[in-house]
Amino acid sequence: MKVFYIGDAKGPVEAYGTVFEPGKAADVDDSFKDKVKANPFFGDKASAKAPEKGFEIDTTVETFEARLNGSGKYSIYRGQTELVDDLSAKDAEAFNGMSAQEKSEYVDSLD
Repeated sequence: MKVFYIGDAKGPVEAYGTVFEPGKAADVDDSFKDKVKANPFFGDKASAKAPEKGFEIDTTVETFEARLNGSGKYSIYRGQTELVDDLSAKDAEAFNGMSAQEKSEYVDSLD
């Protein structure tokens, strides 16, 4: 089966003996997929949501987003940095429905 590295590293990434180039699929066995199933940086082509060639994450844009983390809960992230964890799905949906200004004000209020 094929798995993509979908993180923000600019160069190759090694995981469990397999080297991944950003945006390119690597052939792995079922045991590899089991090892990284909770890791948000690996996925199939559908989860990568990018063409196989020319894939690059724009790390200059730092937006706030609530998304599922590896523990089955939701967290608020700025880029790849987790800022707030242990949100419910309902709270994450409400956060994502806010404007960029509201999200920024909410995160600033947590400090």
